[in-house]
Amino acid sequence: MSLSKSERRTLAIVAAAVVILLGYKFAYPLVFRGSTQKKESQAMSTAQAAGLLASAPGIRARHQAVEDALEQVRDLYLSDNNTEEGKISLLALAEEAAAKTGVILAAKGPFGSRDLLPVEVTLELTGSGEAGSMMRFLYALGNGRCRLAIDRLELSAGEGRLLNLHILLATLLPAEKGRAD
Repeated sequence: MSLSKSERRTLAIVAAAVVILLGYKFAYPLVFRGSTQKKESQAMSTAQAAGLLASAPGIRARHQAVEDALEQVRDLYLSDNNTEEGKISLLALAEEAAAKTGVILAAKGPFGSRDLLPVEVTLELTGSGEAGSMMRFLYALGNGRCRLAIDRLELSAGEGRLLNLHILLATLLPAEKGRAD
């Protein structure tokens, strides 16, 4: 099968048109896509910046609301930033609750702490008292001036109507202001 001169010319024009169309469809976006995306992203970032500037008073108000909520949460924990002072405060809190409720604390300690942020301080207590006193003691610890976690609690029968108590208390200390990690 032989093609005439006019058929070869038509075939060459059609082949060239197919190559140009395929190049426009696949190669052009790959080559020139970067510059159009940069323009679009610059226009978008400018619009975002304008939106942020317009919402600045709202952002300031939300920031102040978060600061106020953070102050309320800080009141729920011991105010000591130092681990040693936190241990002393935790012990004083437990002794105060024991004195109010009639529980006799026989052994206090050992203390423990984890130096992660926030710092966790633990205290192990052993004591004894009547059932009602134990309940009031645990209630006083749970509803005291700061948040305490009871990691371990063991109650066992003691002499007469007394109960023996073994408890492991834990609390978190707030991070120091100005300390950034």
